[in-house]
Amino acid sequence: MHETVFSKEIIRVINHKLKSLDGNSKISSVSVRLSPLSHVRPKTLNAAFLQMIKTSNLKDMSLNIKSSEVELECKSCGRRFNVFKPIFVCPHCKSKGFDIKEEHEFFVESVEIEKKQDVCIWYNACPLKRFYEQGKLPKGWIEDYCWGDNSKCVRKKMEEEDRYHPDNMLPDGRIDKGLR
Repeated sequence: MHETVFSKEIIRVINHKLKSLDGNSKISSVSVRLSPLSHVRPKTLNAAFLQMIKTSNLKDMSLNIKSSEVELECKSCGRRFNVFKPIFVCPHCKSKGFDIKEEHEFFVESVEIEKKQDVCIWYNACPLKRFYEQGKLPKGWIEDYCWGDNSKCVRKKMEEEDRYHPDNMLPDGRIDKGLR
């Protein structure tokens, strides 16, 4: 049950981060810390997370789970020590009683962002981006030319040669009078 709560928290953090990204970036991985004293095991958390994202746009993302450090204090000898895995006796006096002094059961440590490859260097300044965002240009044009193999884009070639081209010129060189 805890793994579901933790997975939902990971997705909440991811969705928050996605709001700040432009169309040229994506989240490639998330790193989380899991307490060794948690009732959740890394394999169980990973399985729950993968189940939640398997049909979403996050399905190719990886989840890195690391053990977090927990600070304990022995009730018998009073010594403090840190652990990365569950223990049942004090490493100093072998007593079985200790208090948890500092523990973070679970937290998202980092979100890795990478730029999508092959995005045209002119994309953010290109009027085709504006037309696409306004719903005037089908996504296929953007996917095939701006986000894909943009070496075939006539607009890009003309821009790099510092040659004039109208805003309503499509990537294949045709003029679309409906784009304004």
